[in-house]
Amino acid sequence: IKRSKSCSAISTEVLVSPYDTLPPLAPIIAHSTVLCSGKTYALSVKNPDPGLQYYWIRTPQNDTIGLSDTATVQLGTADQVITLIAASACSQSSSTDTLEVNFGPAVPKLLGPTVVCANTPIEYCVEDPEATTKYIWKFGSQVELKPGPKPDCYLATWLGNASTGTIQIEATNFCGKISINYPIEIQPAPLVNL
Repeated sequence: IKRSKSCSAISTEVLVSPYDTLPPLAPIIAHSTVLCSGKTYALSVKNPDPGLQYYWIRTPQNDTIGLSDTATVQLGTADQVITLIAASACSQSSSTDTLEVNFGPAVPKLLGPTVVCANTPIEYCVEDPEATTKYIWKFGSQVELKPGPKPDCYLATWLGNASTGTIQIEATNFCGKISINYPIEIQPAPLVNL
């Protein structure tokens, strides 16, 4: 830029970096691999560029949740779509990621009778077990147990001197755990007349 008068001149040089004219690389969003409903998570830019400004936008809320290379988000019951914008002085680029919400295990349902005869093997299973859930069984006293013919099953034989029993099933996955007790009524074994 030059300005001239009859007797003097002023000049200024401005250095323009090619960096400012190129669009930034699309940013990569980093977060936990499994995300659970009701919890808060940190999001970050993988390999952030200190020369860029970052904007985090969440939909469907359409609000801004961060203005740096990190942000936090609390998940409800619906998936969240996160758009990350990386902006330089002259241009910008963006990337989008869907945060899939996972839930704790369902209440395990007992498949098998709750009124049984003593000294009779009974098969108990979890009805419709979830593939990502681990089940832990706890039986009361006065019962003999054997592994069942299928996963998440047991063969239980309530002994003749027992009148009541309990089966507890605890279900655990990455997002939580829940347990339930099932009372068992035990009928005496029928008398056999010889």
